[in-house]
Amino acid sequence: MMTMMMNKHFQKRISNQLFDGSKKSSFLNLLLKSGLRIFIILFPFFSFAQEVVSPLPYNPSLFYSPEKNQAAKRQLDTLSLPFIDDFATGTGYPDPARWTDRHVFVNDNYPVNKLSYGVATFDGLNEFGLPHNSNSLVVNGPADTLTSQLIDLSLFTAQDSVFLSFAYQPQGIGDRPDEIDSLVLEFKILDTIWQRAWSTPGSDSIIADPQFKKVHLHLTNPFFFTVDFQFRFRNYATITGNNDHWHLDYVYMSNNRGISDTVINDISILNPATSFLKNYTSMPWNHFAGFENDEKKDTITLSFRNNYLSQQLMDYTFRVYEGFTGTPIYDEAVITLSFPPNSNTSRTFPDDLFLPFTPATTDSVLISIETSITENPISISMENNTVTNHILFHNYFAYDDGTAERAYGVEGQGMKKFAYQFNLNVPDTLRAILIHFAQINDNLSLRELTLAVWKEIGPEEDTLYYRERIPFYYLEERNGFAVYVLDTPLAVSGRFYVGWEQLFPESVQVGLDLNSVATNRMFYYVQGTWRPSGIAGAPLIRPVVGKDTGLIGTEINQPLTATQFRLYPNPAQDFIFIQSDVPLSGIDIFDMQGRIVLSLQQVQNTLEISALKPGLYCARVVNERNQSGTLRFIKL
Repeated sequence: MMTMMMNKHFQKRISNQLFDGSKKSSFLNLLLKSGLRIFIILFPFFSFAQEVVSPLPYNPSLFYSPEKNQAAKRQLDTLSLPFIDDFATGTGYPDPARWTDRHVFVNDNYPVNKLSYGVATFDGLNEFGLPHNSNSLVVNGPADTLTSQLIDLSLFTAQDSVFLSFAYQPQGIGDRPDEIDSLVLEFKILDTIWQRAWSTPGSDSIIADPQFKKVHLHLTNPFFFTVDFQFRFRNYATITGNNDHWHLDYVYMSNNRGISDTVINDISILNPATSFLKNYTSMPWNHFAGFENDEKKDTITLSFRNNYLSQQLMDYTFRVYEGFTGTPIYDEAVITLSFPPNSNTSRTFPDDLFLPFTPATTDSVLISIETSITENPISISMENNTVTNHILFHNYFAYDDGTAERAYGVEGQGMKKFAYQFNLNVPDTLRAILIHFAQINDNLSLRELTLAVWKEIGPEEDTLYYRERIPFYYLEERNGFAVYVLDTPLAVSGRFYVGWEQLFPESVQVGLDLNSVATNRMFYYVQGTWRPSGIAGAPLIRPVVGKDTGLIGTEINQPLTATQFRLYPNPAQDFIFIQSDVPLSGIDIFDMQGRIVLSLQQVQNTLEISALKPGLYCARVVNERNQSGTLRFIKL
């Protein structure tokens, strides 16, 4: 018999084997989610290595540091009715024009059976994407808060029929709230007192058909009708990780509403146009052009939802353009569609309408598919009427969408390996491997991996590259990828595999995208045998190929040399962050024509680029020692 310590993800798996999930006590669930280490005699369970999928104790999409927080500006102007937010921006954070805090995660990755594009997700994490309380072993309490800006209700009374409505869903593809958890709505009275107006327990989340539930509340208390009314949502959860998910949508407050006015009068785009790529979410253009029949689907699909209780007419269109240059590729004529009430509908179009396409430059290509709808102007929300899907062709292959909802790894005793299969259409040069590591319960920064590239796996492995003593890097950026530059560029062709070997027992815990599936490209090695993966998802691992672009490997916990700089994220949308060991004194950003489009002499580590047009840029950075570096980045 063997007495061992169980880490969190092993506890979760064992609990699912030993207990019916619907019958587990809330106390047991709380212990398991908290990361509490307990002693247990479980020798049979520890004698075999196996794949594991773990909930994240943090949200990699919400990592940022205070100096990066320029986007966190609060607008303190008092709002007037109507108040509506359907979280269609998908920016990661709540709209500061409507909300005063940033704890919740605005996304379209976690919900199922959606009512519209985008939700606000409540979990056990703070606004930095880290646990609300990472020091305690078992803590359940108030977690995320979503507080409205001040709303002027002084012109109304209880007779004006002011109602607040919203829709919520527990779990989605996230973690199911437990009985001890809850979602709460509170109204502010007397300037400082928060009064509970509604709540639902976690046990309410155990439903066979996880549809969004609608709530409709009448404001009648005279104390509400002031110039500075506010409301807030809060969840009570295990605040030591990315647990106990609730998803919020269609928060709507207005007057002249009745008790039966519970219908969401809105037509929404439900999802962005599907990608036309068949095998990858992103790939180099030279591996796509000329191989379209193998690499693309035949069609794209547009999806919509009618939330009215009546038949509705809707005009819709989609256009395709090259996102970096704005070059039009295809403009669809306006189409009128009528579809049934309270239902979803979709339309499919052949992608040969806009492919093949010959871009001006093949270094980086961004094909953008914008879907737009026009509906009756009485719709409560117009922000979900335009959604764009960007398909990026750059210097790497990816099966994932860039967001990790879980973490993947192999754990147990003995030698363990993981291999991720990629297929090249033309011979190329492997330059680097990008990996997003998710810190779960065990901080593995003192552990070391062996990075490997194989031509073949199986009984007779053909190893192309082998590098020992690779450290783990946990990056404080949105779904940040550690960059492992190969010390010797590797010629590759046809099929090859990238991955790692490990002797330590803990799971490596690579970020796992649950909205993409690359199961048939995933293989793991335990007990001397390679096995096909049984996990539905796509680990965030990306091989970088092509010409030398001056990639700098990630160097965490080591000082950068004076002439080294690092820029991230890349691609970027609104902000770039520049890492340097010496304070910066200036930066010039050039477009591909060599023109300076942005020049700053006093530079912080955060630079806003939202005003730049989409495209490829060079950033020339100078530090206070008059040493410079040049970095390229893509603006989406």
